[in-house]
Parts: sequence; C-alpha cells; structure tokens
Amino acid sequence: MSRAPFKADPTSPTPIFLQIVDQVKLRVATGELKPGDSLMTVRELAEACAVNPNTIARAYRELEKDGVLTLIQGSGSFISFGSKPSARTVRRVEGLLQSPAVEARLAGLDGRQFAGLARKSFAQTQRLEKRKLAG
Repeated sequence: MSRAPFKADPTSPTPIFLQIVDQVKLRVATGELKPGDSLMTVRELAEACAVNPNTIARAYRELEKDGVLTLIQGSGSFISFGSKPSARTVRRVEGLLQSPAVEARLAGLDGRQFAGLARKSFAQTQRLEKRKLAG
C-alpha cells in the first residue's frame, strides 16, 4: 500500500484536487506506483494533507475517469492494471499540443523537427520529475 505522503499547497493557483491527481500520475509515470498498488483511503489522505475529504474524493474520481485508478467500494483505490491514458486524456493532450504545433508551422519547422522538439521536451520533463521525486 502506498503510504508516501502527497502534498497539498493551498497557496498554489492549481486546485488541490488537481495537485493530488498530478502527483499520482507522476508517481505512476516514474514507476513509484505500480499496477495493483493501493492508495490511502480518502479519509486518510484528507487528514494527511489537511484538506476536506470531498477534495480527495474528487481527485480519486478524476483518476478513475482517466483510467489511472480502479475504485472498489469497501476495498480501496488501486492503480489500474495496464494503466494507459484514457481517450479523454489523449484528446486533452492533443488539444494542448495545437498551439505549439501552430507556432512551429509559423516558424517554418516541419513535422519531423516539431516531433524532435517534443521528444526533447518530454525527456527533459521526465528528468525533472525524477529529480523532484528524489529531492
């Protein structure tokens, strides 16, 4: 069971439920959380983060919608097996990439160059996330 604390920053402009969602996704992406791992109960995590349990419940529902968590009534919340991005998540990321793609086209880059920049940026993000988890 994952008992590693998640952090909620009430001064952040990011809503707390999204902070929790992002932290869970990061830990899944880096392998810290693996399929079948259980998370703290809503009540436990709410107490650990000093937030309203409804905030944690909302985060868990979002993670379930995104295919990251499986919620089993009476048993807990588990990282999904074969966890992969949901169609909803893929559409959201695709929408986020529209603006950079337009900028790249306007700058004269071709698809291969844009894809190379995206891969480089993705790799940098992974390195930063790993450092953040280690530190």
